[in-house]
This record gives sequence, C-alpha cells and structure tokens, in this order.
Amino acid sequence: MLLVFNTIQDVAGGFFVATAIFWFFYFLSQTKPASDWSKNVNLRRKIIHLFYGLALAFLINYQILNTTYFAIFTTGLTLTLLFNHWRPIKPLVKLIIYFERKPFPKLLGQGPLIFTWSCFSATIIFPNSIAIVAILNLAVGDSVNALVGYYLNYGKLTKKKKLEASLASALATALVSLQYLPPKLFLPATFVTAFFEFTEPKIGNRKIDDNLFIPFVSGGIILLTQKLFP
Repeated sequence: MLLVFNTIQDVAGGFFVATAIFWFFYFLSQTKPASDWSKNVNLRRKIIHLFYGLALAFLINYQILNTTYFAIFTTGLTLTLLFNHWRPIKPLVKLIIYFERKPFPKLLGQGPLIFTWSCFSATIIFPNSIAIVAILNLAVGDSVNALVGYYLNYGKLTKKKKLEASLASALATALVSLQYLPPKLFLPATFVTAFFEFTEPKIGNRKIDDNLFIPFVSGGIILLTQKLFP
C-alpha cells in the first residue's frame, strides 16, 4: 500500500512539474524573443535535446524503460531511420528537417540516434543512478549551455560559448542530479562536462560530437570518484 501511495505521489509530482513547464513555455511563446527562437534551428534542437533527455531519465528511473524495452526502442529507432534513408517517409523527413541544421547529414536523424545509443549504452555500462546522471549531464548540460549562451549573446549562438553559460549549465545539471546521487559523487563529473562544453574539443578542425562521449566521461568520473571517496 505504501509503495502504491509513493508511486501515486511521484506521478502527481511529475504531473505538476510537467504542467508548470508547459505554462512556462506557453507564456514564453507569447514574448517577442520567442519568434526569433522559433526561427533558430539550433535552439529548436537544444530544446528537444533537453526534453528528450529528461524523458529518458524519468522513464529509466521508474523502470518504465528497462534494459529490454530500451534495447527494443533503440533498435526500432535505428531501423526506422535506416528505412527512411532507403525509402524516405515524407512526414518523418519533414519533421527531422525542421530540427536538423544544414548541411544535412547523410543519415537524417543521426544526432538523436547517436544520443539514444549513447544513453542506452550508459544504462548497460553503469548502475542505474549513475547512468541517469550521465544522461542528465548530456541532456541538461548541453542544452542549458546553448540556451543561456543564446541569451547572453543577444540572440546569437556563438561558436565559443561564454563561461557564464557553462557555469549555468553546471548548476542546472547539479540541481537535477541531486535526487539520484550525493553531490560529492556527481559534482566532479558535472564540472568536467561543463569544461568540455566550454572548450568544445576537436580532432583537427572537426568538433567532436558531445553525444558520443559525455555520458561515458561523466559516468566514468562518477565511478572513479565513488572508488576514491566511498
């Protein structure tokens, strides 16, 4: 009975948070900057990036998306995008292009696919709580960095994000990670992630896709911190 009550309480709390977020974005959409945001594909990408990552973290935390279901989902997404590449599905292509920046990748939806595979891999490699924080480092850190950077730069997402944006992303990530791990475990990973977001590491002249390494770096640092400071 207590378990049922706690579950209902969690769902009610989640509903309240989701409602608050909805109204926040509704009122935000009525403001003048919102029209500029809607025209900026990078901002559209980051907002979806944020909510997709938060949704995955929520589903994993409540075991709605366990390893089996996550594997099915990831495989299904992969096959769908490969089929779409071979034989384009017009509504899907239109939807992906709305969130895709030019030049378009050879495989439309490549970004979300890499994001999903990285998150799925994190759940296999790390314990659940660490995997969730690793996913939040990727989803919240990167998105908040870009959104705050946009605000600080008066409507332009510059190549070099400001230090203030990186610190804001670290703070936001830390806040959402509190319910999963103690600060002494996740703070080193949070600040390392913020450092990578600020410096934007490259191989040659090509920026490394943070979807590829952030979950593994942050998860690995948390594990190491756990070993050093049990």
